[in-house]
Amino acid sequence: MTRDEYTSIVTICASWYPKKKREHGVQVETYVIEDTMFSILPEDMRWFIRTLAYAHDVIEDTMCPIETILVCIDDPEEREDFKTDLLLLTHDKTMSYYEYVRTLVESRRMFPILVKRADMKDHLVKKKTLTPRLKAKYEPVLPMLFYNHGVLK
Repeated sequence: MTRDEYTSIVTICASWYPKKKREHGVQVETYVIEDTMFSILPEDMRWFIRTLAYAHDVIEDTMCPIETILVCIDDPEEREDFKTDLLLLTHDKTMSYYEYVRTLVESRRMFPILVKRADMKDHLVKKKTLTPRLKAKYEPVLPMLFYNHGVLK
């Protein structure tokens, strides 16, 4: 992915996200950049994962059609990879949260797993928004996401 594609997608997402979601997207992107894995990636993959981090909630939390985002990606293979990863990060509400994360981890796709870890970190470090309900939702999946999958042991 290129910087221009990143900029286009972030601009689209920002137009759909409310202010707090934009801030969350920026923070998740920041946590991804801080991850050790990020520093060893080639530049095009860095733009890809940064874009995925910022956009991770757009399909789940807004009415933004995925096609609106995908048309910004020129390379057909990369477009398909982005679609796959973004959909893996979109919680299908017919699944339990545990099943959703298990499906994500079992995909063994590194980028969405890194983004989900950054997403959870952002929620867990914010004392104001870490409700007992949210904590109860996250606790069962933490070992699976952070310790027990075959991608980032």
